Order: sequence, then structure tokens, then C-alpha cells
Amino acid sequence: MLSNFHPTLSNVMSGGLKEDPIFDRSKDVSTGANTAYHNFTFIATKQIEAGSEIFPSIDQGWFSVDSGQDWDGNMYLGSDYEKADAIINDLLQFRKNNPNLSDAQFSGESKDT
Repeated sequence: MLSNFHPTLSNVMSGGLKEDPIFDRSKDVSTGANTAYHNFTFIATKQIEAGSEIFPSIDQGWFSVDSGQDWDGNMYLGSDYEKADAIINDLLQFRKNNPNLSDAQFSGESKDT
């Protein structure tokens, strides 16, 4: 079963897997072509509609700079989404508190352009 990743859209958790090695990794040459892990399952934590993607929960610490993972640092994490939500809420509140501003004034556009 394949899953995708999104830092805040988790809808499943790990249901576990079974480890049952068939080959000895130190002796058998075909070990790399097989896996000892099978029967991996997910448990839905939210309703998942048919055709929807599966997003397991992944600890955001995995994406930290000091995690040793090879990534470029351009990953938006849950805290980034929370900051963006706060900015938008502040803008909406500002707009509500200043109803006399035109759209051009609110967006910072000049009437001369």
C-alpha cells in the first residue's frame, strides 16, 4: 500500500507490520531482493473517502536541519501553516476594523498605476 506525505493532513496511523526474515542477511545472496517486513497496515484516524490519498503522520523532527536527512530545507511544516493562518487572521481582522479602506489601499496599490 502506498501513502503520500503532507505535514498537516494526517489521516492514518501505523497499524504495525510483521517481521519474518526468510533469509539470513549475513549469508544469503538474495537477501537484498526481499524484505523481512510484510503485512504493513494503516489504521484510519479520520474518514477517508474512496479515491482519497493516505497521509500517515510523520514526526516533523524528521525534517529538522540536524536530523541527518538529505533534504534542502524547503519543507513547510505544521508550525509554518500555523504562522500563515495567524497572518491571514490578522489581515482579516484589520480589514474588518477598517471598512472604509478601498481594495487598492488595503492591498497597497497606488491609484496612479
